[in-house]
Amino acid sequence: MTILLFFGCTLISFGPISSLLALFVCRNPVRQVMFFVGTFFAMITLASASLIWYALTPLTDSVSYTFPLSVILVEVGRYVSFLVTGKVRENFAMQLNETDLKLHSRHVISLVFGVGFGCVSGFITMPVILQQLTGPANFGLVDGQSQYFAVCSSALCMFFTLLHCSWNVVFFEAVQLKNHTWAVIVVCLHLLASTATFFNKFELYYVSLPVVFIILCMSVTWALMVAGMTKESLYNTITFSTDASSTSPW
Repeated sequence: MTILLFFGCTLISFGPISSLLALFVCRNPVRQVMFFVGTFFAMITLASASLIWYALTPLTDSVSYTFPLSVILVEVGRYVSFLVTGKVRENFAMQLNETDLKLHSRHVISLVFGVGFGCVSGFITMPVILQQLTGPANFGLVDGQSQYFAVCSSALCMFFTLLHCSWNVVFFEAVQLKNHTWAVIVVCLHLLASTATFFNKFELYYVSLPVVFIILCMSVTWALMVAGMTKESLYNTITFSTDASSTSPW
């Protein structure tokens, strides 16, 4: 039973982000390099947040100080990674032909970096929980709502991995267009989604999960619109039309 729960929660947590990794990253060596660059910046930002938290003793007394700092540092890392993409695009323009450049448009690059941020986010939060699920006994599975701890944690992990992909697309576009309002909204959504997870402490999963899911739906829709989604491209994608490749925003 413990092994079944482990595999189930693992697939919930990393199934969607693994699909994005396989579809948009693994099939192209250039995107693989950009993916690892994105994961590098994500790990650097999280490591910086941990060092600051450890160095400043008052921060260890309350999570309310820690999570805004972590969010801000992640967004700073996202901005730095955008600056790197500019250099990457310049090098591509000199070495790749027009057809190859279309495969590495700025929206695709931002999505690849977002997958990197999402993977790091998931691998930071879930491995400890998944390791405990393998047995010999499962923690958190007691009477009451806490019996849903493992599944709800997996669902939140999945939501946040996809959120980072969406936020990256919007944030990169905001910086590209110098639209500071969009960038601030992305940071606020990140803070709001992170704040919603505080309800888990009181086992109020029926509050945290819907809030984060609504933010995810809004963010994904926003990212698709930024990437150029139209009614026709959405219809072709849903119906698997043969014209989907020519109208797809990616």
